Amino acid sequence: MSLNGRSSSENASDALTVEVTKGERLGRAIELICTQFPEEHREDHFRFLSSHLRRAPPGTSGVLHVERQGRLVAAVMWTIYPGKIAILSVPGIESASDLPVVSTLCRAVVERLSATTTEMIFTSLTEKQSPFVEPLQASGFEYLTRLIYLAALSSDFPKEPPSTPYHFVLPHQVSQLRFTEIVEATYQGTLDCPQLNGMRQTSDVLASYRATSPYSPDLWFAVMHGDRAVGCLILADHAETNQMELVYMGLVPSERGQGRGADVVRHAQWLAQCRGRDALLLAVDTGNYPAIKTYQRLGFRQLEERVVYVCSLRRG
Repeated sequence: MSLNGRSSSENASDALTVEVTKGERLGRAIELICTQFPEEHREDHFRFLSSHLRRAPPGTSGVLHVERQGRLVAAVMWTIYPGKIAILSVPGIESASDLPVVSTLCRAVVERLSATTTEMIFTSLTEKQSPFVEPLQASGFEYLTRLIYLAALSSDFPKEPPSTPYHFVLPHQVSQLRFTEIVEATYQGTLDCPQLNGMRQTSDVLASYRATSPYSPDLWFAVMHGDRAVGCLILADHAETNQMELVYMGLVPSERGQGRGADVVRHAQWLAQCRGRDALLLAVDTGNYPAIKTYQRLGFRQLEERVVYVCSLRRG
């Protein structure tokens, strides 16, 4: 199978063509991808994805589609990010009968990204999108974890600076190298995606944080207890939606089990309050029961649940 060539099934009349999507077909392909969103949000997502493709640096994002007898029946978007990762959209199909071609489409993406420096491809599915699990697995994706997406509204934010034994300093105040070491120390014994431990360099993880959310250098912090570094807090400010995102927070093992995680989250809520944001968003591993309880106690409510799959392209 060639990415710009053809893949034939046993029945010649059912021949499939996998192609890089260009020109007037691009709009139709994005429309197919957007069918995976609620109907009332599809127009907004269409505009966002179209803009994303226009703004992405050359070679870092694209769409592949499958044609059967000249008809576009399935499409998927991929984006390469710093940190040696790529994100795959949920595939879009014309009808349920086209589901079997999704594995052909996803294998084509894997083949394409294997020729780059990408080491891991991530995608996530809601419960309604579970029919795509089998095609993804057939193309090399494996189950990683299940995430809950939560939001706290401004009514839950503290109205004055929270009392805490911690203080928060910017990475340059401890050096970038030291900040990376602090983040890495918070991975020890973590319940958030522990399967990823040791699979990626921490510097690559931080690079992907900067690229996949709006990078706000004034919202990245080392968490200090006196002169001792005990954790980190990484936030992103989504000014266009008037929301803030808690990208990652972690404490070193010696600080856990004392309710101190709540101090870090309350500080994040306070910063969202200071910027007048409507909500603070985050995602947490369903296996991280202590964190989930903390978030719920601080006013976070569940928005949705998604299952994350990963395809490893690591060499050697």
